[in-house]
Amino acid sequence: MKRKSLLSVLCCLAVAMASAKAADKTEAKPKTKGAAGAPAGDHAADEKVLRKLADDFVKAFNDHDAQAIADQFAPRAEMVDLDGNVVQGRQAIQEFYDKHFEESPFTSAIHVESLRFVGDDLAIEDGHVTFSSEDEKHAQRSHYTVVHAKIDGKWLIVSSRDVINPNDRVPPHEHLKQLAWLVGDWVEEGGDSVVSTTCRWDESKNYLLTDYTVKVAGRTTMSGRQRIGWDPLTKQIKTWTFDGDGGYGEGYWHRDGDRWLVKLVGVAADGRSGSATQIHTPHNDHTRTWSAVDRLLGGERLPDIEEITMVRAPRPRSPAAK
Repeated sequence: MKRKSLLSVLCCLAVAMASAKAADKTEAKPKTKGAAGAPAGDHAADEKVLRKLADDFVKAFNDHDAQAIADQFAPRAEMVDLDGNVVQGRQAIQEFYDKHFEESPFTSAIHVESLRFVGDDLAIEDGHVTFSSEDEKHAQRSHYTVVHAKIDGKWLIVSSRDVINPNDRVPPHEHLKQLAWLVGDWVEEGGDSVVSTTCRWDESKNYLLTDYTVKVAGRTTMSGRQRIGWDPLTKQIKTWTFDGDGGYGEGYWHRDGDRWLVKLVGVAADGRSGSATQIHTPHNDHTRTWSAVDRLLGGERLPDIEEITMVRAPRPRSPAAK
């Protein structure tokens, strides 16, 4: 499936049209208006039902239960995706989702922002839906408006439209949460050398900032800073590195099972270009490892850096605790 079509499928909750019978029923029933044109009546029970329907949709979607999704539609429902493709009828909608679940492992989450009732048999729902890939590498969010109608005493989806706009996006922080295990103070001691790193969120929480130092016999031999963020152009987590000698580099993070690969390219302070692949693996809350392979500098191959174990540094006790 093409990416455009996939996003259209993911972002399409439903577009349904009420049957002529339902429309006639809604038109024929007189409406009693309250103040400022608001419909009279207490809809607390109906609102509870509609919010549960949203939860049921999410459960059915994440369980890949196409029939449960189709059962939320009116019999003569019409569903239109962002590309303008039309699926008409409850059975066709079920087949549509059956095919989608065979091709995509995405999960969904819905946030209902508001519910407005127009009379006793019509309700308008606004909110946004987020779809995430199983490995959490990709996410897409869109705003939607759904119209529900009560047909023969049962609430059914009768119209829905999703809209993606540049301002309705997943914040970078949501993507970077996958690397939250980096946050903290870490240390590795081996012989005369001590490797220390400190990682923290920046003020916006849209970047991770990492400072590192390498000391040998008590003397700092290497230091630098990394900034890790979400690249909206490539849709990947990216890192920018600046070492204390004046060199710099950049690279992208790729998840590989339980570990992360960072393919880096850069320039040393003396002008030589280089590249390497770092491997970061979190083991638990207090231990992680990293190594570097395929290292090149100025066209010459450098030896691999064997796996190094980093442990979370204990927090210093307060004077009162001492």
